[in-house]
Amino acid sequence: MIGDLFGGRRRRRLEREVERLRDELAALREAAAKDVKWRNRLEDKVDALLRLQALAPDDFADPRDRLLAARFGLASQNQEDGLVLALVRAMGPGGRRFVDIGCGRNGGNCGLLAGELGWSGLMVDASRPAIRQLAEALAGNPGVSAVVEAVTPGTIDGFLSSHGCTGPLDVFSLDIDSLDYWVLEAMSVATPRLLIVEYNWLFGAERAVTVPRDRDPASAPKGYHGASLAAFAKLLEGRGYRLVCVEPMGVNAFFLAAGEAPGLPGLSVADAFRPHPSRKTEKPGVPRDHPALDLPLVEV
Repeated sequence: MIGDLFGGRRRRRLEREVERLRDELAALREAAAKDVKWRNRLEDKVDALLRLQALAPDDFADPRDRLLAARFGLASQNQEDGLVLALVRAMGPGGRRFVDIGCGRNGGNCGLLAGELGWSGLMVDASRPAIRQLAEALAGNPGVSAVVEAVTPGTIDGFLSSHGCTGPLDVFSLDIDSLDYWVLEAMSVATPRLLIVEYNWLFGAERAVTVPRDRDPASAPKGYHGASLAAFAKLLEGRGYRLVCVEPMGVNAFFLAAGEAPGLPGLSVADAFRPHPSRKTEKPGVPRDHPALDLPLVEV
């Protein structure tokens, strides 16, 4: 009886100790992941400075390589800031107006324009905490409006009109991990000179596909969103845009309107496509296995 009592106490102490050690291990893993993340960001910034100092314009055989070498990141996630700045310089700044839908906490692809260069425009995100944080960061620029909104194909034109973002825009970025293709297809009131979209590399390089328009984004599994690069290229080429760049992480694609930066040639989808380098693939651009690929897709 007494032995059972003391044995039960020892077991409970051991269980508590095991639980404590599990918590410590989880905390160590989280700290290690953060350390890797910040170390990678620091390395990216150092690499950007080295490219700036070491590479001269005449070093490049192809102007498209020169464009990629301009990448760096201050507000953007994958060094898009440098690409946006290089493309703005190539086409001329115009009215310095932007719209960034899916801007996140840092301002997304237009964070540099708003936070450092004083551009005016509209920051949009469905996350209230993200917009609150961004609005505080950009409080010194009265030309920027930060708005909480879950933009849909049925609301995009009315939303842009209500915020005075119609007609010519210099930069328009769309990254909502949702019905991105259908939102862009429905947009008709704004005419961006530079258009940036997040494409879904999981859908491969060949097929022009998107998730169905009637899908509920909130209930979709991870990875089942947006559209392929070929789908966006097909839609935008029909509107006079050309694909000029995809950043090395295989997330965002950059399109220029007809007549903008004529010195930068267009790219085919086959030449531009990049899979996300952190994922394993059977061959370039083809995922080995992912649940999103078993769900319905629409050919466009």
